[in-house]
Amino acid sequence: SELAGILPAIAEGLADRARDANDPEVLELAREALAMATNRNYVPTRLQPTAKLDEIEARLGLVERQIHQGTELDATVAAIEKALAEGDSPAAYEARRRLLRSYPALAGDPKLMASTRAISAAQQSAVQVTDEAIEAVTELPPQPVSAVLTLAERTTKEPVPDVEDEVLVTVAAGAAYGFSAADGRLLWTRQLGQSPDGLRAPVASVAAGSGGDVFLSAPPLRELWRLDGQTGRPRWRLPLGEPVDVPPVLAGGQLVVATRGGRLHLVDAEAGTSVRQIQLPQPVPVAPAVDTRSGLIYQAVDHSNLFVLELESGRCLDVIHLGHAQGSLTAAPVLAPGVLLVPVNDRARSAVLRVYGTAPAEASGAASGDEQDAQDGPATRRRLQEFRVRGLFDTSPVVAGRNIIAITDLGAAYAFELTAAEPDEPLVSILQRETTDTEPLVRYGLFQGGQLYLADNHLTKFAVRAAEGRLVPQWVSAEQSAFLEPPRAIGNAVVHVRRRQGEPGVIVAAVHADDGRTLWENRIAVPPAGPPIIAGGGNHVIAASSTGALFQAEMGDIADESVLDRPAVEAGQFRRPVTTVTALGDGTLVLSTGAGSDQLAVFTPADQPGRYTWRTLPDQLTCPPSAYHGGVLLPCVPGHLFLLDPRTGEMPAAPFQPPLAPGNRLDWRVPAAGDGGHVAVTDGLGTLYSVTTAPDPKPHLKAAATVELARPIVAPLAAAGDVVFAVDEAAEVTAYELPGLDRRDQWSLDAPVAWGPRRVGDHVLLATEAGQLLCFDAEAKLCWRVALPNTPPVGAAALDGGHFVLATAGGTLWRIDAADGREIARLELDRPLATAPVPIGDDVLIGGGSGSLYRVKVPDGGRSQFSRHSGRFAQSPRPSTAKMGLSPSPVQPHASP
Repeated sequence: SELAGILPAIAEGLADRARDANDPEVLELAREALAMATNRNYVPTRLQPTAKLDEIEARLGLVERQIHQGTELDATVAAIEKALAEGDSPAAYEARRRLLRSYPALAGDPKLMASTRAISAAQQSAVQVTDEAIEAVTELPPQPVSAVLTLAERTTKEPVPDVEDEVLVTVAAGAAYGFSAADGRLLWTRQLGQSPDGLRAPVASVAAGSGGDVFLSAPPLRELWRLDGQTGRPRWRLPLGEPVDVPPVLAGGQLVVATRGGRLHLVDAEAGTSVRQIQLPQPVPVAPAVDTRSGLIYQAVDHSNLFVLELESGRCLDVIHLGHAQGSLTAAPVLAPGVLLVPVNDRARSAVLRVYGTAPAEASGAASGDEQDAQDGPATRRRLQEFRVRGLFDTSPVVAGRNIIAITDLGAAYAFELTAAEPDEPLVSILQRETTDTEPLVRYGLFQGGQLYLADNHLTKFAVRAAEGRLVPQWVSAEQSAFLEPPRAIGNAVVHVRRRQGEPGVIVAAVHADDGRTLWENRIAVPPAGPPIIAGGGNHVIAASSTGALFQAEMGDIADESVLDRPAVEAGQFRRPVTTVTALGDGTLVLSTGAGSDQLAVFTPADQPGRYTWRTLPDQLTCPPSAYHGGVLLPCVPGHLFLLDPRTGEMPAAPFQPPLAPGNRLDWRVPAAGDGGHVAVTDGLGTLYSVTTAPDPKPHLKAAATVELARPIVAPLAAAGDVVFAVDEAAEVTAYELPGLDRRDQWSLDAPVAWGPRRVGDHVLLATEAGQLLCFDAEAKLCWRVALPNTPPVGAAALDGGHFVLATAGGTLWRIDAADGREIARLELDRPLATAPVPIGDDVLIGGGSGSLYRVKVPDGGRSQFSRHSGRFAQSPRPSTAKMGLSPSPVQPHASP
């Protein structure tokens, strides 16, 4: 019993001595004493103080960690010194990161801080300046597209006064768009290449002063452009050699452009010449902050440091050690009078706003930053303050004079005022709003005239009541939206760019600053709902967007870079995106939102120009409607197959209704009509029907044959002649012959179907997820299979004699031989495509993913074609002497992008 009290006390005392002396031998003695205290030969189990012994065990673990921490610290400092001696700063940083990953409390250790300053000093000496003139070019790059018609949907309720000549530029879907700020008219578009995320602007445009020009980068082309704000015509293009992910910054007559790899170009804004390049030792995640008064550039890099560079010479004057981890800077530092504000996402759910002085440091030869907090005097590049915030920074703080607003992704808002009363604490917190959401969201702010405009999932105007420490809502606009860039004040309006939940495209709109009413809006980058339709003997083009807007244009209007932003029929009452446009022989168009819809929109130019006729369906669709016998087939739940004349709304035949078991609900797939008048249709449960019309006792749809399948069909049906091809859930293709549904053959695919099956002439094509294109014919034979050039095709295909012409979603126009699938020629359009090519003479018309129509000269293998991302021309290796005489493929059961 005496040992039960003595041995734990001895172990505890030795643990304290080992901690104070940092002595591993004493620690070992403490462990021996603890082992004796838990040994039943010395202290019976019933007498052992279990809780006390567990506490001592935990304490010994902490002491052991502390002792090892010191050893690891010494080893790390030695590793840093060795790496710096070898000129390997990345290895020095990696050693520091490994240590802090295990011992984060050592971040403030004096020895490690001194080593970190040494790394920063080495980084400063690694900055390289090159005085090499890189000239801009003035001519446009070669264009694979001969003409473009950009479609947009504008509504102008009232103009914004006193901004008649002002142009608003935004970037979406890989193109720059120029708008009249007064009424929202789309003035021009300029293709910049495929945007990596489809809609989000890769960079913001920068106004070039009173001339109204804009600067923006084209990341896929690795170029910086200066565009005429009124026309969108390039004044010059500067090749940068690598992508630019952050906005260029205008600094007087110069531009500061940071590339992805850490090279800063100092560009003459007028001539476009890169007069000087600064190579930093790390990649660049955010845009630079440029102080034109002091002639300094503040550029944060991938981790740890922020470089202070001289604007005129490019010389590195200082390195501020921020200590940030890789990936923790997602918003650029910004300048306010006398200070630099750096938002750092240093934790999982919170961030810190650091405030640094912007005057030169007095101590020479040492890096500035966190390690110099104790330096005397306020006029130094040192950290003055920091503010912990809830949420992360996706956007930079907003600076308006001496007022600063910081907004996090959780909706927390913090307002500060700059004051000269306390030089060491220049920011005074005047307002804090707690987080409003639990889910992160990119949020933008605009501070104007004491009012805060906050864009998150709607646009809200707040009055900032600093004396009361609160934000008072004034109005709300643009609900259920996601904003793509900060709102802008233009005249007495606030202009914003957003996507609306569940709706296609990007909305650019102006609302009145006083009450939030919409003055104008223009919807751009809307994907098409189907391929363009050639009408009027080839003189007219009709195009439907996925919003349901219908555009009509003369063929001659599709020239160079043209714009049409007033649809012939406005979008109307569509509750979901339009996915199918079915063209009937007399010019009637049937628009549908696909499965789940219970309405059709019908456009008949002769009867009701400028509007749709709406047809209410007997039930919801299970798949898109299909053209059949001058009307449309409507596969509906729970199991009816209707035939509707969309012009009159009448049913010319009674519906087909297969037997239904209790609780069963049929999931019809897209039917396929054979040349003999029969339609193959499957219920999605394992039965295939051959359906036709019968006149007696009254017109009705009936099954001519039925086949029970081993597995359900999972793709649309397609027919070549009277042979129907069906793909089941085991990725097997089976051919059946109408009208009796006699099985002809079966093939196994290498992967599930990614596109098709689709009928093209007397063939059926399909593509698999493994990148294979297969071709079947009307004799139920597999003709060939070849590799796709990139992504699956879109829409159907054009037929040119013995050749297929396909468009892929990745932007390739591809011509192949129908007999064996060999490539004849291909043309890279460098823009996403969304519809099948539609023949117009020797050209094709294609709908782009951003809503534009492209007129393209079809590659035939005998003429030169553009190669991707360059001005070079590439000759196809397989020339063809076939004469171009494109003819459209037969009318498809349905058409969708």
